[in-house]
Amino acid sequence: MDRTLTRGDHLVDHSGPRHQDPVTILKPGKSGEVVRYYEGIAGYVLPGSGRVVTTPNMNIVYAPWADCCSTRMRKDFFFGKDDPLCFPQPFHHSIAHLAVIPVPSTLPDSPLALAWYRPTLNDFASHDPIKPWDGLGTFKRDLLIRLQTFSDSLMTGLKGSTSQIAQDYHISNGRLQLRELVDQLDLPACREECCLRLARLQRCFLELYARWKWLTVYSLRVQREDPFPVDRTLTGAFTDDLSIASKLFHCGIPLWLVRDIEQTSGVRVDRISKAIDESANRLIPIRDSDEFFDVSDAVPPHPIIWSGLPGKAERYLAMSHYTRTLFSYSLLGTFEPSSSSSSLANRTPVTQQEAWVDALGSGEVIPEQSKDRKGSKKPYARSKPSPSSSLQRNKFIPIEHAFNPPAVPAWTTALVELKAFGLNPPPSKLKNFVPDPEILIGSSDDSTKSRLIRSWIKVREIFLYRLSSSGSTPLKLSNSEWRLILELSGGLTFQTGTKTANQLEAAQRLLKAYVDDSRHGIQLRVADLPSAVASWRGVEVEAGELVPVDMAREVLWELYEISFRMEFLALDQHMLSQLTEEERSNRRLQLNVCWAGLPFRAEAEHWDKGLTARSIKSRLPYIQAFFRTLSGWPGQQPAVLRHSFPTPSTNGSITEEGFLGTVANIELILARYYVRSFYNVFSRPPIVPHHLL
Repeated sequence: MDRTLTRGDHLVDHSGPRHQDPVTILKPGKSGEVVRYYEGIAGYVLPGSGRVVTTPNMNIVYAPWADCCSTRMRKDFFFGKDDPLCFPQPFHHSIAHLAVIPVPSTLPDSPLALAWYRPTLNDFASHDPIKPWDGLGTFKRDLLIRLQTFSDSLMTGLKGSTSQIAQDYHISNGRLQLRELVDQLDLPACREECCLRLARLQRCFLELYARWKWLTVYSLRVQREDPFPVDRTLTGAFTDDLSIASKLFHCGIPLWLVRDIEQTSGVRVDRISKAIDESANRLIPIRDSDEFFDVSDAVPPHPIIWSGLPGKAERYLAMSHYTRTLFSYSLLGTFEPSSSSSSLANRTPVTQQEAWVDALGSGEVIPEQSKDRKGSKKPYARSKPSPSSSLQRNKFIPIEHAFNPPAVPAWTTALVELKAFGLNPPPSKLKNFVPDPEILIGSSDDSTKSRLIRSWIKVREIFLYRLSSSGSTPLKLSNSEWRLILELSGGLTFQTGTKTANQLEAAQRLLKAYVDDSRHGIQLRVADLPSAVASWRGVEVEAGELVPVDMAREVLWELYEISFRMEFLALDQHMLSQLTEEERSNRRLQLNVCWAGLPFRAEAEHWDKGLTARSIKSRLPYIQAFFRTLSGWPGQQPAVLRHSFPTPSTNGSITEEGFLGTVANIELILARYYVRSFYNVFSRPPIVPHHLL
């Protein structure tokens, strides 16, 4: 990597009047003489620019940008020379930690080796061929365990941080992102998407690690009197500011100082070197290694996401946002009501005149049309039901059945208070992201319940994959449409040409269009669905068998929980429709704190976490997160949201029982506010948290 320039090399500056042979700027120091921050062990003259790069603490030189840069993602999810993982970047105080990102190390004994690991074909395990689809799989278990342990090591280190460090924007958001990305790793996907998720996790890990080290090590060195020796395992930074150069040099961070040639007159420069740069064939040498970053364009190429001066911090924000939106599930920004005439993104908040109910109220609500002009109650005026509506039940009242896990009491209260609105419901403005659990247990026949539960188990993975997949828009269906999908999965057939047969054919086309992805080899074999194995957590359910009660409750609990989370995201987006894309991405991370795991991943092992936990004490941290989330909604709010969340007494003035009673009261207030706000926006009752006992 030591590429010294001799007089036989034709690396010259062509800047016109300021032209100099680069060798003429040489002014070697004396042997043993201390190098100062503005001097150079090595230097490089940028051809045609009249500028020179010197480094006081490295024996190699990187070539800065000659002019503006056009940034786009490349092959293997890097950004070429514009990427702080591949190349030193111009120093900027707001993102100073980029200068201390570790350089790549693939040595087996390196504690950060996994941050640079590139998966092979042998790391990917395709789904069992007995499943009725092709093209999906996950990384093998041993790699997943290593990545989980690797990420946990950083999270464990961060736990001991001071409150000031924990509240740092990059630290707090980075921790939430890393948690989310680890949770996504073992979700089924095509191989390319699994690699996308891994690349995002590695980038998040390195930036979070660097931020932690910047705050706890390098930023503190400025206050020390003696300078630190350079750590060449750090990426380092460019700067044209002598003050910044002095501080980076003092802290032991690799430094490349960019100046006009005239400013180096009389300055010590020991030798002129060839500079490391992105080559014509899109390779960037890895420091102290014979390996390279291959930063060729992807096929098809990614769009240019930034054009401008390389020193602008906005460039990194654009890169960060692009990686988030590319590698994240595309839930936010896709929520729309069922009616095509209205878009959530363009709607204004519901006014009190438009609202069905007072979102701040409490107690049973009587619809306005059931009051006379004097305000006294009279029988609710129900319209004559249509044949289809006669099958509908009041969805504000829970179904009592052994298969059905009970709703959390506060949420049951919040729903039942609006039961009068379920007698003649208006058209819903939001369809379902997954089947409404009531579809599976609405029949009075237990064999039908079991058949529908079994049908959902067979197609469950493919729908959860699409919910988690980057670039995939959630498929929202009405209850009748979901019922057709379940009947299709169960093998229901009708005589050709009948209305139901035509509906099933339409459902089949819709399902294949939603699932199939020829580019990544994903294909649903619809004809194999009826004979497909229905297995829940390793237990197979044979056709015609009644589903065990415990299994049925777990299946329904998962549907309740995923539905609640997805609907919460939809309502939150409506309430905060003016957020920018970057703000929305950050908001999503905050919402994920309200539950254990991801929005589309509710695991039975976590049944006693989140807003569904059995005890109020276990629900406490999630109620507090829910409190913080709702406090960000605009407009009128319950009075409790205008104050801080209560904290336990430290002097014994309030018992634990009294404190938890206060929390339970807040839970009920928040549940009412949420349920009523949801009904005002979407004209239907929300799916609410349920216990899995």
